[in-house]
Amino acid sequence: MRLLLISNPTAGSNRAGLLQEVIDPLAGMFDEIVIRQTTQSLDALHFAEEATDFDALVVIGGDGTVFEVINGVAKLDKRPILGIIPGGTCNDFARTLGLPMVPRLAAEMIATQQIVEVDLGQVNDTYFLNFLGLGLVAEASIGLDTEEKARLGKMGYYLSTIRSSMEAEPFSYELELAEGQKMTGEAVLILAANGESLGGIGTNLSEGAYNDGKLDLVIVDEVNSG
Repeated sequence: MRLLLISNPTAGSNRAGLLQEVIDPLAGMFDEIVIRQTTQSLDALHFAEEATDFDALVVIGGDGTVFEVINGVAKLDKRPILGIIPGGTCNDFARTLGLPMVPRLAAEMIATQQIVEVDLGQVNDTYFLNFLGLGLVAEASIGLDTEEKARLGKMGYYLSTIRSSMEAEPFSYELELAEGQKMTGEAVLILAANGESLGGIGTNLSEGAYNDGKLDLVIVDEVNSG
């Protein structure tokens, strides 16, 4: 059994000694553990693309790193079993899976070899686990200041969301749903959710339904500035 361990050492809650903490519970499961650490954007995606010869892939990082890894393995003919160890700021999909937010405990849970299937969303050639967002949620992410995120953690997301909501402009949409149904209108936010957490906060969406073959759709028409 071979394990590829991808770690983002610059993720929000990553720290010195974390790597060894998660390796120890996993060491007894595998004959070989190969460690790849990211140094720049898209490293995790490229490492994951090379995971064909591995039985399992464990990623240590936040939602951005998980997103890259998913897009690396999704197109493989032989996908390794994926494990997530939360090491980022919000760790939204790890929360959906009910994983402990303490990395060592998450590694110990992975070591119990409990395997579940999860839904995988796709937009053109891009894949996602947690949600697809248009409008306000995307603008908030784009507007997030890197230094502010590093200094304030999750609060940085909230501040960016507040700033974006003050400038939110509605956009026109046309959605094609199941059985040929269509929806049209204007919105400031459209969210197709597979997970239960957004920005580290529970959304009460998709509760226990991350593997039911469906996404929950949220459409916000306007933001009340009052």
